[in-house]
Amino acid sequence: MYDDIYYDDIYIIQVIENFKNKKTNRPLSNETIKNYITYFFQLSDNEDVNIINYLIKYQDNNNNINKKFKWIKEQGWIKNPQKKLNKARSLNYFIFLNQLLNNIKNIKQYLSENIFIKLEKFIKEITKENTKMLDYNTSYNELKIEWLDYLRDVDKLTKDKNTPIIDKILFNLYKSVPLRDDFGNVELVEEDYEDIIRKNFYNINTETLHIRDYKTSSKYGDKKYIMFKNLANLIKESYDMGHEYLIVNTYGQRFYENKLSKYIINISSKYFNKSIGIDDIRHSVITYFNEKKSLSDRRKLASVMLHSLNTATFRYNREKK
Repeated sequence: MYDDIYYDDIYIIQVIENFKNKKTNRPLSNETIKNYITYFFQLSDNEDVNIINYLIKYQDNNNNINKKFKWIKEQGWIKNPQKKLNKARSLNYFIFLNQLLNNIKNIKQYLSENIFIKLEKFIKEITKENTKMLDYNTSYNELKIEWLDYLRDVDKLTKDKNTPIIDKILFNLYKSVPLRDDFGNVELVEEDYEDIIRKNFYNINTETLHIRDYKTSSKYGDKKYIMFKNLANLIKESYDMGHEYLIVNTYGQRFYENKLSKYIINISSKYFNKSIGIDDIRHSVITYFNEKKSLSDRRKLASVMLHSLNTATFRYNREKK
């Protein structure tokens, strides 16, 4: 019945590349598009047709559809048996699949409404399970570093003449703008890029950090952060040394795949007497704000960190060591 209906991979990729930010109606960041295309191929793994054609082909076979959705929930595309199952990751894939289906023209002519209902059911189910997991983490996971201790140690390493300037910039960035791993591909420029350019950059003259290409850009849009003067001076000094990017390695180049997570984990023990990562820093500031600050201040922090207040309150309120 459905043998003559076929959506090839190239078409699906074009659909993904045309996803728009719901708030700004602009194209998604390059990183998000790249991730979504990876999602598509992972969801199609181990089948002779892609995920969209699979749903069309087996839409009247409840066992096959349930089996496929369970496979997605259990992240069957993961080949490394030591890679930890992350329910939040499963939820992201189901949400992506739902978004993809709703962006394919005329798909509802060929795909039963029951598939959409079942997909929504799985999303609600995993959301509920994920909420329980986050609640458990809230109760039992430990806070690795107090925020005030982090601030104190960053001030100390900043004043130390032996601290490399890149480390001073890096840890001061997480002091003022505690984002995710978003600083590894920030170009230093003297003029802003046009709004349509999906790049992260820092304008030396305006002392403003522009974050456009990041994980949740489709939800929060382009962000601007004015640096405090001491940090702006450090960045200017680095720029005058010939560095073309905000954070570079000892060779003046960007880190591998523009990621800083491993570097921070490796170098942090030198300054904090323990190894900490980006998540530890983010958890620290959120926990501090949850305990010490007003609701208004917590909302502002959530906006800076590019996630919801609910996430900040629910996920990151950690027990202290």
